[in-house]
Order: sequence, then structure tokens, then C-alpha cells
Amino acid sequence: MMKKSIFILIITSIFFGFTAYSQNNPRMENPDYAVTVFDDDFDGGNWRDNWILSPGGYGTPNLGVILIWVDSIATIQQDFGNLYLTGLKSENYSGTGDDGPIIADYISGEVRSKDRFLYGVFECNATFGYKKGSFPAFWLFFDTVCEYDYGSEIDIVELKYEAPNPGLDNHAYYYPCDSNPSDPIPEVPGSWKDNEFDWSTGMAHTFKCIWTPTKTEWYVDNSLLHTIYNTGNNHYPNKTMDIRLSQQLYPYKNKLKKIDVPVKSTFHWVKAKEFFLAPEITCSECICISDTASMDVDSDAYDITWSLSPSSLFTGSTSGAGKTASINIANMTGGAKGKITYTFKMPLNNGTFETFTAEKSFWVRGPAPSNVSLAIMDNLTGQQVELYNMCPNTTYVLECINSSSCSTSNYSWTLPYGMSQISASSNWVLINTNSSPGGILMVHSATCCTSCGSNVLIHTENLSTDGYDCDNYYMMISPNPSNGEVTISILSKNGGDEVKSDFTASWDVHVVSVDKRVEVVKESKLKGNKYKLNTSGWKQGVYVVQAKYNDKIVEGKLMVK
Repeated sequence: MMKKSIFILIITSIFFGFTAYSQNNPRMENPDYAVTVFDDDFDGGNWRDNWILSPGGYGTPNLGVILIWVDSIATIQQDFGNLYLTGLKSENYSGTGDDGPIIADYISGEVRSKDRFLYGVFECNATFGYKKGSFPAFWLFFDTVCEYDYGSEIDIVELKYEAPNPGLDNHAYYYPCDSNPSDPIPEVPGSWKDNEFDWSTGMAHTFKCIWTPTKTEWYVDNSLLHTIYNTGNNHYPNKTMDIRLSQQLYPYKNKLKKIDVPVKSTFHWVKAKEFFLAPEITCSECICISDTASMDVDSDAYDITWSLSPSSLFTGSTSGAGKTASINIANMTGGAKGKITYTFKMPLNNGTFETFTAEKSFWVRGPAPSNVSLAIMDNLTGQQVELYNMCPNTTYVLECINSSSCSTSNYSWTLPYGMSQISASSNWVLINTNSSPGGILMVHSATCCTSCGSNVLIHTENLSTDGYDCDNYYMMISPNPSNGEVTISILSKNGGDEVKSDFTASWDVHVVSVDKRVEVVKESKLKGNKYKLNTSGWKQGVYVVQAKYNDKIVEGKLMVK
């Protein structure tokens, strides 16, 4: 648990470089649409351009972390491309901390950003010092005093080498005003996570936090490690916070003498991005003749342009400027995918800009293939055939289902070779597989495009017989629903619609409630293929009927009214 902030709750510099703003629109939480507001690669200039020294502090071993940072070349250094923070032994160091004069045997380096931020994407690439007692960290912090407000903290990454095989910590805290300073600082419920991690390689890693009003996510090398959510009652961090880089020290196995110093952590770059109102494109999901697309986007966006692709699907202008675009479809048979792409710029604090794109796909003169599906029902049992496995010489009902807003009508069916069509109505067709149940099925229809005729291909399916047992049994229950006598029949098909019912083996029947918890009927060693069941007086509802014949289980549902 990070305790480094116990000793630095001050209100100094709260409004240093304040640039953040309140956000509550979900479109202002999209990490793909965040503009850079802080970027330091430590390549040239001085670390003081973007950072200030953190206030000094000191923690005794029984409180855990040692907090002494000084403005000296020994603890804070920079060259072209790196910031170095060092922890080292310095016997009887004398200085001034938050609470007055301090004397310590260890000192360490820490800096914090001059600017403060509210929500965004925070990233740091660093190589952490890996020695006993090393406690480097990349974190966000809001410091204040209780008479004004409560504080908050997000620990994006910590390496706390206090025991063998240290992990990688993520955490978030809050600082209620009634907290006793001697007690551990309360954490946001569910926020702490100690991840297994191999620090011994000494490699650089990229640590990232995406902090929004609704959730916080922690990443390392772009792999998600941990997520917490704002439940509305847990003091979720919602204060402007500065960025902090630290090389702290921690008593190894609770002993100061086991700390291995000097230890140095190298910070290669730090970035912060702040969310803006993400673009939202509005247009029809299926365009037949013409339509208008529009984009709603942050008011700071400028130089907005758009383009349509592929150009062969359109007539008239396929590119232009502004948030609104006219879409006109070329004279074609339809069933193709089009796309509109917007490009725009967002200003940065230094007078430059970042370029962003947003796009939306739509279908031209026909529904999207993902919105069209095929259902196959056994014509005899009414049961749906799974995985499109069909038997020879069997009659099936095929249904083409269009779940899109793009209308379809006048269906025509191209059956696999060898199958025959018996009848058709609306989006249904009755077919017989004959001796060749497999092959490619194609469904054409008229669409919202009145000039396209009925030749728009809206669905293709590969029908198969692989691994399917066509010598199957099935159950018939009649009448169903019923409130009196019911006949349960076990039938079989073998190579076609010929129903076989001359059963000689005995079979069992078992009737249970629909949740299969209450047994209603259980009969064994029945002869023939029919069993009469009286449901008079049964509770209204659905029952599951299970039969076992030749070691095969057949199941049906009985409704009692």
C-alpha cells in the first residue's frame, strides 16, 4: 500500500497550470479521441521546464516508505532523452520537510508536473531500478488539507521491492477529512491489485492509465491489467491531479540496513492526453438512392473534410468539406459496402494541432450480410436443424431472416445441385434434399432499391452433412397444449421421411418440471412406440418429457393449460 502522500498533504500550488475541465458525457471518455496536453521526452531543455521538486518528507521505518527528496545532482539528473531519479544513502542528512527540520540517512528524488489534469490518458516509459528496498513509481496525486476538501490518488505503477519477487502494483486512494493521520489511508474499494511481473530483466516498459469519470484502467505495454468502476459511493478520484515520478526507498523485510543503494530509475518520456467530445456520425445503415451524413464533434475541431469510398458506388461528389455530406448512389445492382471518412484537426496548447479521423460504414442497396441469417426446420418435427446439417431424401423448411432496416421482398432461392423446391412463400421455401443434401445455397431478393429487380444476392450458406446422424429418433406429443389425455409417440426416420414405428424394444419415459427439479412421471419398460399420459389436475405450465430408446435420449416439451 502506498503511503508516500501521508506527509505531503499541502495546499501549495493547487492551481499551478490548471488546464482541466469537468466531463460527464460518455463521448468524452474515448481514448482514441484525446488531445495531447503534456509531452516530455527529456530531450533538451531542463526538467524544470515541466516539473517542480516535490516537497521534502520523511517516514520512519515503522511507517514504511522513506520520503526524502532533495534538489541536487545526486538525486535528480537529466541528459538528452532521460530523467534519472536516484535513491542513496546520505548519513545524517539535514534538511527541511513539510513539518520542519528533518535528519535522515537516506535521500531520494521525486518530481511533479507543474500542470494538473482531470481525467485523460497518462503514459510513461521507464526503466525501474531493481534493488532491495527500491520503490519507484509513476502516479497521480491531488494534495490539499482537510478543511478545504478531500484528496485522491491513482498509483499507475509501483515497484516495491520489499520482498523477493516483487509484483507490479495498481491502486487508487481517497483522503477523507475524518481520517486519523496515524491510520492507513483508505483505498477505493476493489482498486488495489498486485500483478505478477518480472522486473529482473531491467527492460523499459510503458505504463498507462486511462482515467474517466466512470472507470479507471491500468495497462503495461498496452496489456490491460486492472479496471475499477465509479459506483457513486466510494470517493472515486475526481480531483485535478499532477503527475509524479518517484524513486523512493522502502525498508527491505522491515530492515533499513538491507536496503541496497544507490538505486536509480530512468524515465524516458511522459505523456498526458485529455479527452474531447468524440465524433459521432449519423447516416442510414442502408442507403438505396441518396442520403445525408453528418458528424457531431467537439466545438474546437476545425479543417473538417470528408470522403466516400469506394468511389465506384457513388455518383456526384465523393469528397468535400464540413460536417455534412450528401451521398448519392450510382446506378448499380446493389449489395455492396460503402464508407464515409471524416478528417479533422484539434488544437494543442503550443499552437500546433493533432489530426484525427472518424468513419462509418453502410450498405448500398441491400442489407449487410451480418444482418441476414438462415434458419432450417425439419418439416416433420418442426425442430430447427443445427449447424445446417441435412439428411438425404428429407423435406425441410428454410427461412431467410433479415434483421436490418433495409427492406427485402420477392425472394428467390438457388438450391444446391440435386435439391428440389416444392413451394415458396414470402421468405420461406419448402425443399427436398433428394440424394444430395449438401452444397451452396444462395438467396436473392428485391431490396429497397426499386430499380435493382430481384437479383440482389443477400445471403449465401454452405449446407453440410458432415458427422450428422440421419438415423435419428424424435418425439411427437399430441395434443399439445393439453389439459387431459396426451399421447407420447417415439418415431424414427431412416434415409427419408418414411416414419418407422414398429418398435419391439422396451423404452422408458420421464416427465419433469421445466426447471428439471420436480419429477412428475417415471415409467419403465414400455412396449410399442406410444404412451398415453393423463395430465388432468396438473399445474398449468411447461413440462419436459424425456424418453430413452436404444440408449438414445429423445426430449420434447409438453404444455399443460
